[in-house]
Parts: sequence; C-alpha cells; structure tokens
Amino acid sequence: MAFVLEHLRERHPGRPIGVIGFSLGGNVLLRFLGAREAEARFLGACVAISVPFDLEAGARMLEETRAGRFYGNYFLRSLKGKARAKQRILAPVVDLARVLGARTIREFDEAATAPLHGFPSAEEYYREASSAPVVSRVRVPTLILHAADDPFLPPEAIPRKDIDRNPWTLGAVTPRGGHVGFVEGGSGATRFWAEREAARYLGEVLGR
Repeated sequence: MAFVLEHLRERHPGRPIGVIGFSLGGNVLLRFLGAREAEARFLGACVAISVPFDLEAGARMLEETRAGRFYGNYFLRSLKGKARAKQRILAPVVDLARVLGARTIREFDEAATAPLHGFPSAEEYYREASSAPVVSRVRVPTLILHAADDPFLPPEAIPRKDIDRNPWTLGAVTPRGGHVGFVEGGSGATRFWAEREAARYLGEVLGR
C-alpha cells in the first residue's frame, strides 16, 4: 500500500489524495494508517467500510454461525480455485495438499496466507494484521462505516471506544447493512448508502 500511495503522490504532486477500503481492504487501510502513521500523514482523507477489525474473531464467526459458514464456504471455493491456478508458483512455498484440503478459512490461512506472508501461523497472522489494536493511532481524517449485523464480525469486536475517542476517526454503526451492503430503496430505486456517504465525506474533507 505504501508503494502505491507514494506513486500516486509523485504522479499527482500537490493534489489531495483520498482512499476508500472495503472489507479486508478496509482492514489493510486502517492497519496502515494506525501502524505507519508517518508514512500515511500525506493522505487527505480515508473511508473504511465493513472492516473485519479483529481477524481472529472474524474467522471464528465464519466457523460458528450459519451465515458465516455459508460465506466461508463460498470464499474457500474461490481461494482454492486461485491456488490451483497458481500451483506452480505456490508449490515451493506452501503444502498444496493442505491448502486444497482446507475446510475453513482458518485452515486455509494456516496453510497458505500465513506462510506466504512470513507468519508462522494463522493465529500470528490474525494478531499482526488486525486493525483494531491500532485504530486509536490513526492521524488522518477517516470515516468508518459498519453494520451491527455484519456476518463476518461479531458486533462486540468493533473497537467502538477507540473510534469514538480518536478525534481523527468518525464512526457509524448501523443496525443493518450486512457486509458491504447498506442498500436503500425498493425495487427499481436501489441506492447504496455507504458509497454515497463515502463520496460525501471525501468531498467535504478534501474540498476544504
């Protein structure tokens, strides 16, 4: 992320830069903002939507709830397909039999995600990559949108106090919205609340 953002700054000198992160991308964004504050300070504003702040809690929810298992199985099929497509590249680094035999996202992370990114285990990856511990250190104006009924994260894992106490972060937790949903309107008039609010926030902050 640092490389991409620095490239944008060099390509568009003097122009304000805003970033939007959805789901795991939102987690990566918040982690970058909070853990690498000095590198992130040139950003004008950010928005993070449906963030799995606590990856351990999210993995557990994907295993223990009906909705979680539905989504987990869907993502697992997609991830295994990508692993098969890249098996020649992955074979020297991971145990492909374990990767393709994974029954949960946690098992896939243990077999593939963790070793590919230099972590000894999925547990260590979850601990080091979660954004919840660093939200309090964000120093860029950031809007954080989340739904209490998000099937990827239990509501108690949302770091509400840290978001509310940090003057740089503005949080909104809606009762409904699912995961990157936030759909408004009836048939033929569908609108997406989160995207609208993200655009409005970035416009207001970057336009100052």
